[in-house]
Amino acid sequence: MALLVPGGCARLGLLGPAHVSRRMTVVATLSRPKRETEDWVDASSSFFQNDSRPIMLYDGVCNLCNGGVKFVRDNDRNRRIRYEALQSEAGKKLLRRSGRDPDDISSVVLVEEDRSHIKSDAVLKIMEYIDLPFPQLAFFLQFVPQFIRDFTYDNIAINRYTMFGRSDSSKAVRKRVAHGDPTTGKLTNKPQALSVSGKCQRKLLKKWHREQKEAVEKGLVTMEDVEMAASQGN
Repeated sequence: MALLVPGGCARLGLLGPAHVSRRMTVVATLSRPKRETEDWVDASSSFFQNDSRPIMLYDGVCNLCNGGVKFVRDNDRNRRIRYEALQSEAGKKLLRRSGRDPDDISSVVLVEEDRSHIKSDAVLKIMEYIDLPFPQLAFFLQFVPQFIRDFTYDNIAINRYTMFGRSDSSKAVRKRVAHGDPTTGKLTNKPQALSVSGKCQRKLLKKWHREQKEAVEKGLVTMEDVEMAASQGN
């Protein structure tokens, strides 16, 4: 390394200013890495402020993945897991929190408050959270070498669209967001105009708009998401 000086520290006295400057430049490149991941952890901490449950990130346009989410929901009677599409704004923030590219949809991710799991490890961790007998099954599957589990996972993930098909990206993700965001609990459909009386309807609409404004201000959803939800309520 450039920091090692053969012959002892006294050798530094033989170096001219240019050499010292060059060596100091090398030293500067060895500073600690940027805190990008840590900064995103801080920025996304709101997801766990009032709810410590883990969040399952899944491909919102993948038929297999959506079927997997339904399966987990059906076997999670205690509602121990929350869900978020990888393509959503919240999903991208949670990917950054996990140290992954915000556009990476190659793997399911289970985001816990203090760590994240991907690929087969995420699947096993999800199984630990849901109803019996899946925690017991996960216990035995953990003894299968990880490289074998991930090899199997990767082969299915790479071919998931070919094998199981996909849904339209914008429609699939917006439909999920518009029907309530399990992560934030804020974005829901606009109240139906014919479902309640006029006075009660005005109160519901006022509350709805207030909640959506708060969600947008916090960066949890976008105005486009809110407008889509509003249009579905008309």
